[in-house]
Amino acid sequence: MSHNYHEAAPGYDPRQILHDGCAECEHRGKHLDSALAHMDNATFARAWKRAFDWKASNGGGWNATGDLSHAELDLLNVLWGVMVILERFGVALTGQVPSIMTTSHLFREDPNG
Repeated sequence: MSHNYHEAAPGYDPRQILHDGCAECEHRGKHLDSALAHMDNATFARAWKRAFDWKASNGGGWNATGDLSHAELDLLNVLWGVMVILERFGVALTGQVPSIMTTSHLFREDPNG
């Protein structure tokens, strides 16, 4: 399986993380472990921000994301779910991947202590 030429695909938007019409992107969209494992740090940060922009009330919505591909929807939903869980532990939703400094308290035995 290989990547198709994304720019030629119908509905292509360079802001998309995974692209419709590309067999490899569509495969990764169905197998999120593969999608996450193949992301470099910059792509993961873009995906995190894109999920925030799409889902957060202060994220900017469509003006920030442009058209979403079907291939990336599950990935963005999972990232948003992780953000919501982190927020319950006191990590602010900002659209930036939290640093270890803001999440280190989650790894203590008593997350409140």
